Amino acid sequence: RGLPAGAKAVAQVVAAGAAYYFGAHVGHIALGYGEGVSLGLFELPLTLLWIVGVTNAFNFIDGLNGLAGGVAVVACIAIFVAGFILGNYVVLLPAVILTGCLLAFLHFNFPDARIFLGDSGSMSAGFLLAVLSLQASVNKSGAVLVILPLLAVFVPLMDGALAIIRRWLRHVPLSGADARHIHHRLLALGISPNRTAIVLWALAAGMAGFGLLMAPTAPFVATSIAIFGLVGVALLLIYGTNLLSNHELIV
Repeated sequence: RGLPAGAKAVAQVVAAGAAYYFGAHVGHIALGYGEGVSLGLFELPLTLLWIVGVTNAFNFIDGLNGLAGGVAVVACIAIFVAGFILGNYVVLLPAVILTGCLLAFLHFNFPDARIFLGDSGSMSAGFLLAVLSLQASVNKSGAVLVILPLLAVFVPLMDGALAIIRRWLRHVPLSGADARHIHHRLLALGISPNRTAIVLWALAAGMAGFGLLMAPTAPFVATSIAIFGLVGVALLLIYGTNLLSNHELIV
């Protein structure tokens, strides 16, 4: 049965609150080893924003056969590697199980779709990945290496953020649907649906790998790499919004 956007949002916040209550915290953030910066009063709202945001980001990007599932598999692998490197072994088994579920799903969803994630599937995957990415990215000092979860789910986060900005600029409901997501624009360039999914899988893998390379470095090294990375992402967005004809963002 369908649900209005408001009801979904309330349920997502409640679910995120439960995850927070049982230990999915972002009390401190860091770019390398060390205690990093305390979030203080922002801990709860930022944790809820992260979980709800990633949950919806995977729902937004689920518009092409195999796309959301493949990107989620990439995120699972990144979570497994990060958890192993940082000694957060509690996430390893859930990450492997979720990977297995997603690969089994992809067998029936890509390249030809006989089954679909739907809202329930995409939001469930997004919710689990949001929580597991936080747990996997905690360093020995108890701080979340913020670059790891951000880059593990970079593609859906970027697409979701651009969709919200685009809809806000057009003065349309933020929860509404449109055909101007990244995969839609790649299709409009003449790229086939299967190749579009593979291109975005590759982008997701590249960004996740970049995050994993930064994780074990010293804070000043990670900061330097992050600065160059931010410049690169900014240039990518500027070039991409022109290439993909996102006219609202060009303005």
